[in-house]
Amino acid sequence: MSQDERAQKPESDEGAAAPATRPDGSLVPSAVNGARPTPAVAPATGRGGSVLQPLLAALVLTLFCLPLPYISLENDADTSLIMLLDYARQHDLQFGVDFVSTYGPLGFLIFPCYSGETAMVRLVADVLVAFAASAGLCVLAWRQSLPWRGLLLAVFLWTAANVRVGPDMLLNVMLLSWGLLCFVEDQHRLSWCGLVAAALAGFCAVAKISFLVVGTGGIFLLTLDEWSRGRRGLALAMPAVFMGVFLAGWCGTGQELGNLPAFLVNALATIRAHNSSLGIDARASLRHIGTAVVILAALAVVLHSATAFARESAKTNWRRLLLFAWASSLTFAAWKHGFVRADSYHVALFLGFVPIFMLSLEALPESAGKTTVWRRSVGLACSFTAAAALQFYCLQPLQISLPAPWESAKLNVRRLLNPAEFRRQADSRLEAHRQQAQLPKLREMAGGATVDVFGFRQSYALYNGMDFRPRPVSQSYAAGNAELMRVNERFVQSGKGADFFLFELNPLDSKFPALEDAMVLRDLVLNFKPAATEDRFVLLKRVSHSEPRLRVALAARSRCEAGRPHRSAGIRGHKPVG
Repeated sequence: MSQDERAQKPESDEGAAAPATRPDGSLVPSAVNGARPTPAVAPATGRGGSVLQPLLAALVLTLFCLPLPYISLENDADTSLIMLLDYARQHDLQFGVDFVSTYGPLGFLIFPCYSGETAMVRLVADVLVAFAASAGLCVLAWRQSLPWRGLLLAVFLWTAANVRVGPDMLLNVMLLSWGLLCFVEDQHRLSWCGLVAAALAGFCAVAKISFLVVGTGGIFLLTLDEWSRGRRGLALAMPAVFMGVFLAGWCGTGQELGNLPAFLVNALATIRAHNSSLGIDARASLRHIGTAVVILAALAVVLHSATAFARESAKTNWRRLLLFAWASSLTFAAWKHGFVRADSYHVALFLGFVPIFMLSLEALPESAGKTTVWRRSVGLACSFTAAAALQFYCLQPLQISLPAPWESAKLNVRRLLNPAEFRRQADSRLEAHRQQAQLPKLREMAGGATVDVFGFRQSYALYNGMDFRPRPVSQSYAAGNAELMRVNERFVQSGKGADFFLFELNPLDSKFPALEDAMVLRDLVLNFKPAATEDRFVLLKRVSHSEPRLRVALAARSRCEAGRPHRSAGIRGHKPVG
């Protein structure tokens, strides 16, 4: 057999890469005197093989990692938020105008809480998300050698079974795996990997604002990579598919295209409000470990990006830069989501995602050399540190977390085989919430008038069958900056606001009460009066049904300095205040 024939010989079913073939399909120049060609990159196993095995494995993994919607023990903020998302869907509220939230029109499909209104649709969505994440990860794992493949899938099983409240973990894995496949695949697989990645990112973007930002940036970087590889058709198709899926989800849920700019503007305001007003500090030891994990993850991304792909390619440096930007953006987004609001749920999402991310990078075709040991050492150190912190700070004892995948699989099989029984049990717990929220006295006083809720327990108005008319940023804690406060203030003062308010001054996270929805709070003080009390609420009734009775205007302006007495100017004949 000639040297050229050996170079062009297809890979075996076992996945051994042809040593004279680069990842882009071109051939490495033959060595002189018939010597065996030296591979330009470390061979990626499984390239070009059948996808049947990884897809079958993904079906099995789906049974283990199917997310489980939870029901809170009381009528808390999350219970109200899932009911608000259902209310917005049922009443065709326009997102960005009538309703402003961290979730989009399809948010009801991915919110962690259970909803009796969409139980079956949510079950189908959970299965599809779990399979999409498992399929992408399995196709990626089948490009690795058997030990790395087994380690990656074992870590995924353990993490997904223990961090299974809602699908956020799976959505992160889904965007990671299909995006990384766009970098490592070539020839016939690349096209469908790119299109699937774009479609899944489009779905996530219309479901949650954070995924809108991450998905848009990710598809942009992947498109540039495909363009640099000469795949111009795919580079044009990916953003088209992304936008097509996003617009289909937007219009399919009854949203008007004209409201899309307002949705995007208020989405950015919501992100800023979340960053500035909803943060929770982690304990010092966890914060230090989180910093160490993100530093190790960043170092691993640098090492993998700097050695990825064939060095002989003229555009390798450009592709490495794109890979670095894409991987860094995912790392930053995961860290931000985990440690801005550093409760156990969000921290667990970050610590659980990092080991999967680090082990997935082993699928990259990388230059062989001394850096291999460093790459793998840093990645394993980062993975072990994150997994150990996850176990110590967020999970139940090891004797419970280790068999969790098996217990999760048994529960998921019962849920799939008898969804009606699962729904019956969940609905019975929701009925307890409904009974807990009854306000017969206030319900009778409000009658058929419109009612809003100040605070975060909007579920009380809905459970009592009141004529609910929420302001755009419905939960007070979410109106955490001046932009969103003005959105609510304009709504209340425009005549569209409710006639009554169920008022509860109970700020989230024990913040200073006046920091939440401050402008509406001021309007309630000026233009509403107490009518009755029941349980935790004061019923406020609007004094005037036309223009607001009182408005606030700037009376004087002065400057004061810390540590020095301040004497304000007199106002309308009143004596100065010292």
